[in-house]
Amino acid sequence: MSNEEINLVEPSLTKIQDIESTFRIFSIDLQLWIELSTHPSSGLKLGVIMARFGIIFSAIFSQIYIKIIANPIITIWTLQLICICIAFNQVVFHPDAFMFTNSYDGLKNYFTFYQYVIQEASPMGLWHYTQMNYPFGEYIFFTDNTPFLALLMRFIHQHLFDISHHLVAIHNYFFLALHLILPVFIYKLIKPSYRSQILFIIIMSIGITWVNPQVQKFIYGVFNLSISLFSVFVLFILKDIYRLHVGEKIIWPTALKIFALIFLSGLFHIYYVPILALPIGLFLLYFSILSLTQKSWSGLAKYASLGLSTALAGILLLVLINSVDSYAALRRPGAQGFGYDLWQFAPEAIITPYVFNSIVPLLKSCITTIVSSESQGFLGNFMIYNLLIGLTILVGYILGKRNGLKSFGRAIRNSKFIIGLIVTMLIVYATASGPFVKFCFIPLSFDNWFSVFYFFYKKIDIITQFRCLARFHGLDFGSYST
Repeated sequence: MSNEEINLVEPSLTKIQDIESTFRIFSIDLQLWIELSTHPSSGLKLGVIMARFGIIFSAIFSQIYIKIIANPIITIWTLQLICICIAFNQVVFHPDAFMFTNSYDGLKNYFTFYQYVIQEASPMGLWHYTQMNYPFGEYIFFTDNTPFLALLMRFIHQHLFDISHHLVAIHNYFFLALHLILPVFIYKLIKPSYRSQILFIIIMSIGITWVNPQVQKFIYGVFNLSISLFSVFVLFILKDIYRLHVGEKIIWPTALKIFALIFLSGLFHIYYVPILALPIGLFLLYFSILSLTQKSWSGLAKYASLGLSTALAGILLLVLINSVDSYAALRRPGAQGFGYDLWQFAPEAIITPYVFNSIVPLLKSCITTIVSSESQGFLGNFMIYNLLIGLTILVGYILGKRNGLKSFGRAIRNSKFIIGLIVTMLIVYATASGPFVKFCFIPLSFDNWFSVFYFFYKKIDIITQFRCLARFHGLDFGSYST
């Protein structure tokens, strides 16, 4: 090998100190490659340079990987921002000129927010506005008006400065901002289980954010029900409840978290109160039963106090609404439509693709498409694949190992958090499916005794106000994903 050929390979990977020097060497090698590629006799030199390309690319990607690992939160925010800019590009770059949707509930919800903020003070109080239910007006709790945001923007507009020309943009950016920070909280939720797999956690944090059915609320116009962040907060609380079970003394912080989540979420949309309270209550019930079987009266008292905190938050919000609602005595205690098929979650929805899905699903559904946007909840091929693989591994473990069934039983008894979460998910799914369930893949239908509301909705009128039961399944999707 000549001196010239030796000099071509002299710079080693150890001399590449940073990305800047790497790109400098890369550009020199690129020029040499272009020159040598025109000379057939220079095959050895060309091969050496191509090998160096491989080393340099490895150095570049290794340094990028190190940067990602060192700054996962910044990486997640950056990737999520890019995804948002792609998915909602017109809304992001022209926020005053575009809506997420301009028909049906979407247009109405922009209208109610805008009119409440700009109107003059109503003689019937802060919570009342006159631009709906003419000539009586209506209260912001009953019109999907996102009271938390509407009250804040009304105060700014009335007392600080005029924002009437930018209310559409404010509305758009508010919900996009909540979607922007969502994967960061998912990252913090699942990181303890995968500490050494940062890149995997980053990918999953972004992925779960976008495959969640609640994202489609942007399209269908129920914007204040697109906030998956509340579902993630519930999962944090469930982990806190389990930490109480294993002996950690965090009773009052957990009680305050539950109260704040239930009460404040109700100021975004009243549906969040039962949607979030139901899984918390079921999880508390599960551990209360465990405490009873173990005769742990102190544990039972802790779970009872957390249940009281959950109920108190909902009751206080109801008291607030009734105290400001001068029409309360005129309203019907119940609502029509409870049990309506299109507002219930179809069991087959988890394997029924969305209309825009272009990938053949792993499992064939007996339903072509889910008509109601509320009832959609396709898990996706990745989730279904993981579920099938997990079940296959589990069956193989039980059948292939001596005393496999006993070992599996011991594992179940030692996995109280996972079992509690699965039981909670199944009951929430059952509740979302309504008081009567009918399957399409087998000739089976039955009264849904597994629904929490089955034994109460005919006796407690207020339950029927939450007639769109399919909305309860949003948390279950997040639970399964994480």
